[in-house]
Amino acid sequence: MSELSANIENSSLQIWPNPSEEYLQIMSNESGTYELIDFTGKKITNNVQIEKMVPTRMDISQIPRGIYFLKFISSKNQISLKKLMLD
Repeated sequence: MSELSANIENSSLQIWPNPSEEYLQIMSNESGTYELIDFTGKKITNNVQIEKMVPTRMDISQIPRGIYFLKFISSKNQISLKKLMLD
């Protein structure tokens, strides 16, 4: 198993609503940082802090509609990746 696949843990990150238009709620069972990445790999946001079990609201109203990925890196260096659609 590669180092990257060993660090991927999908169950730690929750995002809602998905699809979304105005905002996203993001929550994780670990503290860490997240970034929003477009379909081409371009970072839309950089390393936004999130606290364990505290929902964080992200305004997406100014972001172009499309498919994005939310990448979360926990304080334990586990990576979660979630696909989301902005309508």
